[in-house]
Amino acid sequence: MSPKFRDLIHITSSGKILVITDIHGNLEDFKRYESIFKGHLDQCKVVLTGDFIHEPDNNYDGSVEILERVKCYNHQYPNFHVLLGNHEWAHLADEPAYKMGVDQKKSI
Repeated sequence: MSPKFRDLIHITSSGKILVITDIHGNLEDFKRYESIFKGHLDQCKVVLTGDFIHEPDNNYDGSVEILERVKCYNHQYPNFHVLLGNHEWAHLADEPAYKMGVDQKKSI
């Protein structure tokens, strides 16, 4: 299996790490983080720790666009790491992801 898809992430070298979590479909927030790391992925590491999909407040849900961007970065840059949160896992395992009594899977 490719080192990119193993169970553990080994951060062995020195340098900067940007850890991003709980974007929940907020495309504007993702773009803010993107403006920080874009152009620097050869010098820093980015770890997206899950729950980057599902807008909880029924505002504009940018989950699909975020997924597309995350997929591109993940395949293109070895320093971009993605960990699944319970919202992403819900889609892969065909399980519900409830928040405030609403199955978030049905909102995408």
